Amino acid sequence: DGVLALKEQHHHAGAAASLGVRREIMADVIANEFLNAAVLGIVGRNDHAGVFLDQLGAGREPCRSDGTTVGTFAVADLRSGPGGSEPQRFVSVAGRTFFVANDGTFGWEIWATDGTPAGTSLLRDIDPTNVTVPSFLVGLGNRLYFSAFSPGFGRELWTSDGTPLGTRLVIDLNTGGNAGPAALVARGGSLPFAANDGA
Repeated sequence: DGVLALKEQHHHAGAAASLGVRREIMADVIANEFLNAAVLGIVGRNDHAGVFLDQLGAGREPCRSDGTTVGTFAVADLRSGPGGSEPQRFVSVAGRTFFVANDGTFGWEIWATDGTPAGTSLLRDIDPTNVTVPSFLVGLGNRLYFSAFSPGFGRELWTSDGTPLGTRLVIDLNTGGNAGPAALVARGGSLPFAANDGA
């Protein structure tokens, strides 16, 4: 649904007749509610937003907002302390929001949330060595697809249904190497992407 960078100046609008206007209002609400907050993107439905939060030493963590001050809050403190988990690459699939974050224990991995603290969890520790960051997250049907590195397979195409057991390698395209799947795009019922199969 696009990416929005929060500007220093605030914009006040009347009726939110378009998504663009609602984004401006949401950015203004979040800016007033959280010090130094910045909207990363609008994800999911009902104006559920993923944001960067930098609140007086709380660190940058995933938040959500319905466009009101009361409805704007931190979803979870994944990494305690001033560093924050630096959430990024938000994408909504089948009513859940997936994103990449670093909790300081598992390194850069994919997390899932339903917008509540209890419903926010690590999908799977795909790369215990913390070599690379999962990338190119995209939803197709009820599943998430992404590029990730794992020991023994290198960087390959992965998928998830939002559960640890349902998070798995799709195929080892480049045995003994890195296929490096990139530019994943959901198009109809297919998922074209670029990769190196080593052939």
